[in-house]
Amino acid sequence: MAYAASYDGYVYAVNASTGAPVWQLYTGPDVSVGSVANNALYATVSAVAGGTLYALNASTGAIIWTYNSTAPTVGPTAVATGIVYVATSYPDGSVYALNASTGAQVWSYSPGQNRYLISNIAVANGVVYFSTGGVSTAFHALDAKTGLPLLENPSVYTLSPVVANGKVYVGISGGLAAFHLPGQ
Repeated sequence: MAYAASYDGYVYAVNASTGAPVWQLYTGPDVSVGSVANNALYATVSAVAGGTLYALNASTGAIIWTYNSTAPTVGPTAVATGIVYVATSYPDGSVYALNASTGAQVWSYSPGQNRYLISNIAVANGVVYFSTGGVSTAFHALDAKTGLPLLENPSVYTLSPVVANGKVYVGISGGLAAFHLPGQ
C-alpha cells in the first residue's frame, strides 16, 4: 500500500503495484500522513482550534482511535516499541507519548514557554530526538519510556535528526553534529 494526504482533507490508500484505490477517509483540511507501524497508519490534522492525531487501520482505513489537542497543530509522528510520539506546535509545543493500541497518554514533555518543535521526531535505542525553535533553538534527547530529558544542546539552527550507523546526525548552523546513541 501507498498512502497520501490531500488538500481536500482526505487520506488515500492505493495499491502500490497497480495504483488502484483501496480506501479513502475524510479527516479534515490540512491533513498529513505520518508513520505506519503494526498495520496502523498515523495521520495528523492541523487546525487553529486544535489538532487531531488519527490512528487508522492501514488495510481498511477504519479509525482505531483519535487524540485531540488544544494546541493549534499536531505535528510529525514516530512509532517505536508500542508508543506513538507526536508533538504539538506553538504555543503548547509539547511532545507526547501515546499508547499505540489505545491512544492513551503515557507522558508529555514541554521544552519551555514559546518553544516548539521545528523538526521530525526520531526514536532509537530508547531515546526520542527532536529540535525546537521559538525564543531559542535546541536539539533535545528524551528517555523514551519516561519523557525525562537526557540532553538539551542549544544551537543557532537545527534540522530534523537522522539516525544511522549508531549515531544521531543533526544539521546545525554552518555544519553537522553527530551524537553516539546510548550503548554504542
